[in-house]
Amino acid sequence: MVNLLHTDSGNKVDFWLLTDDEFDRNRFARGTMLMFAGVRFEGSRPEDTILQKLKWLRETGGVSEKQFRDAVAVFEVQFRQLDQPYLDDWAARIGVTDYLRRVRDAATPL
Repeated sequence: MVNLLHTDSGNKVDFWLLTDDEFDRNRFARGTMLMFAGVRFEGSRPEDTILQKLKWLRETGGVSEKQFRDAVAVFEVQFRQLDQPYLDDWAARIGVTDYLRRVRDAATPL
């Protein structure tokens, strides 16, 4: 993974190489065009960002509060646009259903 940091705002963008993982291939196939610091690039949809954060959380044994907080923040900000059935389906496939439930419980949608 490589990071791009916008020093004026503190915003950070993570870049990943595509792997052969089914979720990873699906996440990249669903990509959307975004702008960051005047640069146009393809990024993950909010559902996939939440799921990836929860996947990392699971891989760290559930101890990464940063990944959890990030997932909650994306859920809150993007709530009205989220494809909830997609979230439920992929959460089950990648084994993060309990973490997604925790995100929903902790979130206060904007």
